[in-house]
Amino acid sequence: MHYLIDSMSRISEALGLRHSDVDLDAKIVTIRATIAKSRKARTIALQPATARMKELIAENNADFDSDYIFLANYGEPMTRDHFRNRLNEYAKIAGITKNVHPHLFRHTAATMFLESGGGIRHLQLLLGHADLRMVLRYTHLSKESLINQHEKHSALNQITGKLNKPRKIKR
Repeated sequence: MHYLIDSMSRISEALGLRHSDVDLDAKIVTIRATIAKSRKARTIALQPATARMKELIAENNADFDSDYIFLANYGEPMTRDHFRNRLNEYAKIAGITKNVHPHLFRHTAATMFLESGGGIRHLQLLLGHADLRMVLRYTHLSKESLINQHEKHSALNQITGKLNKPRKIKR
């Protein structure tokens, strides 16, 4: 889950990752063209906390002989359905009533990226979309974000800012 929210990867891309796709020292992951929905490779940067996947990889290497990063209990590559079922179990335990699915991580991360000031063109490249219109489908900006952006960038600020100078009073 940590990797999904940081990388904004699709679940199939995450579960298809192999050791050769990951450079945790450089904190980057390469989504191979063969697992990318767009069939175009892309590079994703990781936060230092996510790069701690080294521990997971080391544990998997000690127990199983697999080139995949994310494994199920017996060492086979985890499937989307397996992940989705576990995610729903955790959501029920946490008392979450909203429909929780793996792609929700991607939508949430994209929205948070924009709300925190990230550029939409950068987001497009991170998500691996050829068309900017697809990026707009992914983002669901909060009311608070819309209000803050409006307060900060309203044209009225520029107009009234010039008019709000101290008035000259003749007496």
